[in-house]
Amino acid sequence: SYRRQARRWYDTKILDARLPSSIDFVLVDGPPGGGGRLARYPAVPALYDSLAPNAIILVDDASRPAEREIVQRWIQEYGLADLGLEGGGCG
Repeated sequence: SYRRQARRWYDTKILDARLPSSIDFVLVDGPPGGGGRLARYPAVPALYDSLAPNAIILVDDASRPAEREIVQRWIQEYGLADLGLEGGGCG
């Protein structure tokens, strides 16, 4: 389940101590996909309360099925808008 996988994320105590009160931009480029199919899902739940109203969240490897699922969950659960910006990459 994604809740079990969410426990494999980063130490949020460190984030709580160092995050600004308002975050305008988030680049989600980890943990690596090998950490579980939905390893990147916890990024928004962990940061949501600190996101600025028009914050931009960019997800690396967004064309992969697991990342698409994560983005769809964020949209459904947090009312985020998907700008659908996908591009090719080198790897």
